[in-house]
Amino acid sequence: MKRSPWTYLSVVCLFFALIPLFCYRIANTGVLLLLFCSILLLAYARFQKALSPFLKKLFYVAASLAFLFGGVLSVAMAWHAWLNQPPPAGPDAVIVLGCKINGTQPSKMLRRRLDVAAEYLLAHPDVICVVSGGQGADEVCPEAVVMANELMEAGIAPDRILLEQNSSSTQENIAFSCDLLRSEGYAVQHITIVTDSFHQMRAAVYARRGGLLVSGISSSAPWGLFPSYWVREWPGILKAWLIDDVAGLVST
Repeated sequence: MKRSPWTYLSVVCLFFALIPLFCYRIANTGVLLLLFCSILLLAYARFQKALSPFLKKLFYVAASLAFLFGGVLSVAMAWHAWLNQPPPAGPDAVIVLGCKINGTQPSKMLRRRLDVAAEYLLAHPDVICVVSGGQGADEVCPEAVVMANELMEAGIAPDRILLEQNSSSTQENIAFSCDLLRSEGYAVQHITIVTDSFHQMRAAVYARRGGLLVSGISSSAPWGLFPSYWVREWPGILKAWLIDDVAGLVST
């Protein structure tokens, strides 16, 4: 029996939705979107012969628009992730975005961010660094404290590290970190953001809204998590463009 291409695509979506669930105990928006797509594609593959020509055309139009949206957004995300690099002269400051901690130790994802941040900071000894991350409900201390300790163990001088310990979102990471830099007397015109590749574009949206030039240093994510986190960013970027922007205008 010949399988529909939609069936194979459904299996791919299901595969990358189940890996975070069963291997990492992670259920984020990206996982849910992949599960939804898997079910929808499988249902279409199973019942497409029974559908009317109108419903088939409607499905193809919706699928085409979804692929176009995801493709265009992914190209922009990829540019921010791997091509928008810091200039040779260095930025005004590096901001390392926080991530989950386990007790007083960074999670694997956060450790990857800290590793690439330390490598850059050791190569550019004149650049100041902000570690940005508050304390989550299931965390024993602010993420920034753990991040600072890890960077100091990697050889970064304590006087080069500023701790931003109050943020709870990407938007607050950027805003609070820039406020902290200014309060300490540092010029803030060009920042370099250290975070995962899939996260760079959303962080850059918030930074550019504040009138900043922004570049990025990207850490890598495990291959099994990468698709779900990449898809998870799509609604997050839309929210940054639309909802958060409106909220900012209203507050001013």
